[in-house]
Amino acid sequence: MGELKNSIFYENKLIKKRLASLLDSKTLLLETNFKFHKDKLSEIKTREILENALREVTRKNVNIEVMLKPAFAKALAGDGR
Repeated sequence: MGELKNSIFYENKLIKKRLASLLDSKTLLLETNFKFHKDKLSEIKTREILENALREVTRKNVNIEVMLKPAFAKALAGDGR
């Protein structure tokens, strides 16, 4: 039981650390594996919904940027090495 408790505590610390770094940033970068997801998340309506939700949670203006993960972008460009 102690090991599980330590594991949960550690994960909680990581989540808080990541959230703190988000709160210090003005931009949240979302990386996707697929162009379809990148395109969908990049739509103005979708970005506005996500940015409004982040504003409600963080009480800060956070911009969303979406990009295709480099390995997948290479594959789409025909350079899948």
